[in-house]
Amino acid sequence: MQRCGAALAVVATAFVAGLGVAPAAQARSYCGKLHTTYGKTTYTRRVYRLKGHVSCKAARRVIRDSMKMSSYGHPKGWECVMLHVPPPYDITCGSPRGAEDYSKAVASVLLGF
Repeated sequence: MQRCGAALAVVATAFVAGLGVAPAAQARSYCGKLHTTYGKTTYTRRVYRLKGHVSCKAARRVIRDSMKMSSYGHPKGWECVMLHVPPPYDITCGSPRGAEDYSKAVASVLLGF
């Protein structure tokens, strides 16, 4: 039973590491709010970026583009994961510059839900 628990812990750690979760040293900075409307419902998200990785303007554009049906989850040059990321984020996006450098540079938090 202990071996099973240890194996599960290793798998969970590898899964989280594979998601590219930013280390604590790479603090996120706040880039304002983004409002999107679907039907009669308006959703508000707080947008964040890893300091030094992208501008706030680019961070807001990537999050906005990641929600469009035409590029859902894959804005040009970016890869995004939606709703399957560690709380509090609902979207995280990374800009791959090579296989060894895939940092989740942009994220958003859905407010009011």
